[in-house]
Amino acid sequence: MFDLKKTDIYEAIQMEKSFGFFGLLKKIFFFLTLILAALLLAAFVFNSGYLRLAEGLTVISLSIYAISFVFYSFFESELKNPAPKADLSKVVDLSSYNLAELLNFNSAKYLNRAMEQAAANGLKYPTSALTLYFLLDEKNPKINFLFSRFSLSLSAFKKDLEGGMLKGAAENDSDNFEILLSEAAKSAIKRQGTKIKEGDLIAALAEKESLLIKTLTDLELGREDVENISWWIESTNKRIRQSRIFWDLENLKKIGSLANDWTYGYTPTLDNFSIDWSQEVSKRGYEEIIGHKAEIEMVEQILTRKGSKNALLIGEIGSGRKN
Repeated sequence: MFDLKKTDIYEAIQMEKSFGFFGLLKKIFFFLTLILAALLLAAFVFNSGYLRLAEGLTVISLSIYAISFVFYSFFESELKNPAPKADLSKVVDLSSYNLAELLNFNSAKYLNRAMEQAAANGLKYPTSALTLYFLLDEKNPKINFLFSRFSLSLSAFKKDLEGGMLKGAAENDSDNFEILLSEAAKSAIKRQGTKIKEGDLIAALAEKESLLIKTLTDLELGREDVENISWWIESTNKRIRQSRIFWDLENLKKIGSLANDWTYGYTPTLDNFSIDWSQEVSKRGYEEIIGHKAEIEMVEQILTRKGSKNALLIGEIGSGRKN
């Protein structure tokens, strides 16, 4: 079941332009407040007769900035990210549950555009090609990164996809739209996600949309590769967001205490020619291992067998050897 208009996220999509205005005000009055604050300081230093005027304008500008900041932050943190109403893993196979409830903001926005175009074409649901077309947002850094990892030009691929639809080469598989969403939900579950994101939808389309299937097949890639890269993007973004909360206890632990190295002795020569992995792990934490299940099992077998226990990891740059 899919009914986007009955969800909280649909209301957020409708309000995006209104709250976007507050985002614009926030930027304008931030810089204006800085300029007025500088003028206020100058008026105070030189004992200018414009001190009161500069003071009043600064307070007004700062107030407008604060109000805009509060409204825009509320939209970004609350309206765009409503809490999931159900456990994705428990409802993915329920045909009666509205999977639109479990879309993140960007996915819902792209699918809403696809639904509007499908309605204009006289269809209840969009085809796989139409869904993919609206997912390929060139302003979305996640989508751009995903295609760059495949050494594909996003704009060129989107142009080819559009050309195929205009020629009528795209298959009319709109009846499989709900199946597509169900498959995207399964990709989200694999990465232990609570919502269906753009990468999950593209991963599902890697087995549904003909041009994407052909392109990935030519590169000897498949759905699992799309899932792994999407998973890596989400994991990296999560780690970056977490690192910005410097006051968090886990982040403070990574900094360590004063003169912690002295506990183990002063070893400058050893430090120049070796890596203290215990120290590195305490600072960075353990890297999340994404994909490579067969390789992991092979390394485990090597390290647990009798005799020689050396494992050599070989692969191209960016293939995940360090992880």
